[in-house]
Amino acid sequence: MADSVSLNVWQGAVEAGATDISRDGFNFQGFEVLERCGTIPEGMPGSFIPLVADHESVQVGIVSTMAGCEAMARSLMQLPKGEALSQSDLADALAEAANILAGYVKRNMQDHLNPVQLGLPLFVNGHLETSDRMRAAVTKVRMGEVDAALVVLRAAEWRGPVRK
Repeated sequence: MADSVSLNVWQGAVEAGATDISRDGFNFQGFEVLERCGTIPEGMPGSFIPLVADHESVQVGIVSTMAGCEAMARSLMQLPKGEALSQSDLADALAEAANILAGYVKRNMQDHLNPVQLGLPLFVNGHLETSDRMRAAVTKVRMGEVDAALVVLRAAEWRGPVRK
């Protein structure tokens, strides 16, 4: 069985992808890494999407405060500040942001894993906790005026699909 790619490699691919989506998707000015840690911030909604390869499976996510999520959704949807944004539109926009981010990550991981398939994005409005069977690599970032966290989740010991 092939070895898994380290969480640090995934984290770097996600950070590079977030730089791209911050600039090209959200049209934010500036991107800064504030901190790297292993704890998912509490009280931050956001979206997650699975990326799966033969010997690898991770969840990649982007979370922020509700105001940060609204700013990302408005920017992605090119909505003016005063225009109404429903919870459904917010969830859809953040799911699309996770999908775009995952596309960048997939591109950035080509030298390590190929092919990588994307799953369906999921909007989460609650706190995710890791256990002794789950590892997290978290990068706290500032994209324009929005503080967010980029999250990579993986089972502590990924065995890959069993094929006969």
